[in-house]
Amino acid sequence: MSTPPLGNWLPEQQCRLDDFRTSRCVDIHCHCLAGLDDGPATLEESLALCELLARDGITTVVASPHQLGRYDRLNSASVVREAVAELSAALASQQIPL
Repeated sequence: MSTPPLGNWLPEQQCRLDDFRTSRCVDIHCHCLAGLDDGPATLEESLALCELLARDGITTVVASPHQLGRYDRLNSASVVREAVAELSAALASQQIPL
């Protein structure tokens, strides 16, 4: 997902960054893409999850949909890229800095 320019954080995000004396707080395993696995079913649910992540101080998320088991061959690279683009656009539209 696209990353907001430094300094355009929510107060909660800035507080976390200040507390840890860092420039980013990264969630490296998040099922935030709508309809791809056992994460959010809709884009609205994805946005709600991302809003909560940002309010918890997270600044960057690595979307990591399931690839194996019952999701084997369902979440191809093109499907994941499309979902990332859709969520990134919605985050920008809703001004959620994640």
